[in-house]
Amino acid sequence: MSEQDIGNTSFIGKSFAVIIGLILLLFIAEGVLRMAMPHWKEFYNGRFMRLIEVPNYGIVATGLPGFNDYFSQNNGDFRIHLRINDFGYRNPEPVEKAEGRIWFVGDSMAFGWGVKQSEMYSTVTGALLKTPTFNVASPGTNVCGYQALVARTLKKARPSALIVGLILENDLINYNCQ
Repeated sequence: MSEQDIGNTSFIGKSFAVIIGLILLLFIAEGVLRMAMPHWKEFYNGRFMRLIEVPNYGIVATGLPGFNDYFSQNNGDFRIHLRINDFGYRNPEPVEKAEGRIWFVGDSMAFGWGVKQSEMYSTVTGALLKTPTFNVASPGTNVCGYQALVARTLKKARPSALIVGLILENDLINYNCQ
């Protein structure tokens, strides 16, 4: 290349070089952030959630059986320890212990999104009433999902009472489910 060719680099060539440089910068920034923030994986709820099929009810989300780790909100609002039992619920005890207890069914609010086990309203209610409770809740589910969760759990135990945690903003609509 002559000196004149180097000075006359085209606009497309310059643009291409800038784009390649920005892409490389993004990869470098990602690597630096992963080293500086080793707990970044805690922001992903897919680590402790799964989808399952409940016959005659469809697909519903439950916890990942045996999950025992931390979950954090990426804006720093909370960092909590989550323990999911072998049935996929946020309970320290197995589903067989749900027999005769008060069951709490719902979505993220009943699940205790962002709060410790001791601060979940099912736990607090059980302590106030001095009676054992069992949490049958899953984030991101709806009334049809509540039915699926209860139907699935009834194969293992029966409640003494059932409390459904309805959220006005997203649960009080017409659903096409059983």
